[in-house]
Amino acid sequence: MEDSAAAAAVAVVTVPFPTQGHLNQLLHLSMLLASRGLAVHYAAPEPHLREARARVHGWDAAGALRLAAVRFRALDIPGGYASPPPDPSSPFPGHMMPLLEAFCDGARTPLAALLRELSACHRRVVVLHDRMAAFAAVEAARIPNGEALGVHCLAASYNVGWVYPAHRLLVEHGLVFHPPDACTTKEFVALAKRMGQERRRAAVAGMIYN
Repeated sequence: MEDSAAAAAVAVVTVPFPTQGHLNQLLHLSMLLASRGLAVHYAAPEPHLREARARVHGWDAAGALRLAAVRFRALDIPGGYASPPPDPSSPFPGHMMPLLEAFCDGARTPLAALLRELSACHRRVVVLHDRMAAFAAVEAARIPNGEALGVHCLAASYNVGWVYPAHRLLVEHGLVFHPPDACTTKEFVALAKRMGQERRRAAVAGMIYN
């Protein structure tokens, strides 16, 4: 009974970056945490909530119960929010940049409102945010009982490459490090740098790595 009460005193808010590989990872993590009795709120714009629910995979029959335990919270983006049609000519989904920038600019205010709501009725509010949604850490720092942890959805080996591209762990496994500007667009690199600046504005309690 005491464990149940302790879990109820903590709210977890997961904030994914709105691309499928990120949505799915944060939803899997949300389902695991909800199965432990925590109040987990998966926060994203409504189109991405639908995508995440429809595409979740890799679970047994108990997965439906875990999914039902997650509370989906829509973040309303001002000025409309629509996913553009794909561009098959580009290996990187650069056509999504308007949507990604609208998310990073517009999700902050509705997320802040959600965190204030949860802060008023929970002892602790823990925000698990995709590193590309680093504005969530800033908003978590604004509430007196909030803390944030960044979630790194890329493989941990990518971080090794940042530090030392010729690291033996990469070489031994035949892995080649490609910096972001070699495999993405300059617009995405600019957005990633902006989110890096957001991360430096607020302390995080830790990092969760894939």
